[in-house]
Amino acid sequence: MCDANKQNDKKSMTNLKSENAALREFIRRSSLGYQSIDINGIMLDVNQVWLDTLGYSREEVIGRWFGDFIHETYLEKFKKGFAHLREKGIIEDFTFIMKHKAGHPMELVFNGTIERRPDGTFLRSHSGFRRSEAAIINAENRVYLGIEERIFSKTRLELMGEMLGAIAHQWRQPLNALALIVQDTQEATELAGLQSEEIKSNTAMAMELIMKMSSTIDSFRSFFSDRHEEDLISVTAVLTECISLVFSQLQQCGIDFTFICESRKDYFIITNEVKLPPCQSNDNLIKCSGIEMKHIFLNVISNARYAIVKAIMSGYRIRGKIEFHIKFSEENVVITITNNGENIPEEALSRIFEPYFTTKDEGEGIGLGLFISKTVIEKYMRGTIDIFNCDGGVTVRIVLPLAACAGSNSKTHLKIL
Repeated sequence: MCDANKQNDKKSMTNLKSENAALREFIRRSSLGYQSIDINGIMLDVNQVWLDTLGYSREEVIGRWFGDFIHETYLEKFKKGFAHLREKGIIEDFTFIMKHKAGHPMELVFNGTIERRPDGTFLRSHSGFRRSEAAIINAENRVYLGIEERIFSKTRLELMGEMLGAIAHQWRQPLNALALIVQDTQEATELAGLQSEEIKSNTAMAMELIMKMSSTIDSFRSFFSDRHEEDLISVTAVLTECISLVFSQLQQCGIDFTFICESRKDYFIITNEVKLPPCQSNDNLIKCSGIEMKHIFLNVISNARYAIVKAIMSGYRIRGKIEFHIKFSEENVVITITNNGENIPEEALSRIFEPYFTTKDEGEGIGLGLFISKTVIEKYMRGTIDIFNCDGGVTVRIVLPLAACAGSNSKTHLKIL
């Protein structure tokens, strides 16, 4: 009986080895890329299709972490997908952007399962991939892969700039005519002896509004233009200009604001007033595109205003508040913009810089503002941007290096509206 059992066991082992050999041969000849990884994501095995597709040798792959071969923007997706595979035992049509050894991206679609030990614990995964059916990586993945320069070329911003240019041309004549009417009215009242302090004050206010509208047109035309060359600019001047553009909106929405400017020697605070803090000098300049800096500030302010209005409408806040804080050190400037809207849910906060991800209601945003801001700050301005919840609100923190070449003759080319 024992001999018979031994013979059966031996036969079973022989059959298992034969099946494993046949499986390995099938995998080797398969037209699909194959890989096997352990519970920690370490590469255990790949076939030749895998190596040929991604351009590596076997020695460069086995024993390395699978994440080393994934495009950086998809690492979190891989971690979540692998956790799902370990838990559910199967994964279907899961898309990754992999990195070819030569550096170019490759979109691959994975299907996989896991092999378990007799006790049911994870032993290894088995997965295969195929090339994406799309011959060209779709638009979303183009953004993921950092081809952000295309956003700044023949895009929506440029089209909006052209449209606004046409509108500005149509507005110029009515604004000029209105200015003449106001001036003529003032002269007529003076000749008729009807001039009063109230009429004089209203006339001055009307002329100021007309000039503000004209200046705003110029500012927006500049804002919606193509990428601008870098220059030495004053971050306090740019932020002040942005506040002036949205000042009326903040007032109408019931939002108070405080502007704090803190340099190495001085400290200034301004409340509900569009005024340039005097804590700027040629030592406090940054090198960047002023237009892109405006884009970033206006996007952050717009997000803050949306969050506050939503909080007020829900009864969470009675009145809104935004605090702008600029602090200069020897090497950096730290800009924090804090609003008292509701906190961002943690699951949304972890994805806040992803392209096309938005916490706004449908139709309120497309989810590119913060992604573009992060790209510009990190790639072109050599800085950082973070968003985090704080007591009673949300804070956006931007850190930018001060221009090392800022000298006494450096000038900013920005105007304050």
